[in-house]
Amino acid sequence: AVLRETEQQIEAIIGEVLQRSHLGLTDSLVAAGLTSLAMIRILFHINQRFGVSLTAHALGAEPSIAVLAAQVEEAMQGAPLERREP
Repeated sequence: AVLRETEQQIEAIIGEVLQRSHLGLTDSLVAAGLTSLAMIRILFHINQRFGVSLTAHALGAEPSIAVLAAQVEEAMQGAPLERREP
């Protein structure tokens, strides 16, 4: 239930930034029009709302609402965020 609430809050943030509604949990945000600037704005709002420190680097090449929610949940539980080597 907590993950669903996290997903809903992230969906609202993304919808506001991308000015889109009805994104699926696993829809590619890149395909939905995500730009670098939009990702920075989304991460800023997520980090502020949830008190975490997500970075674009930790999210991989195909971010989605589900990926962001999982990263937020891990960060909130104190689990180390997966780091991807460049």
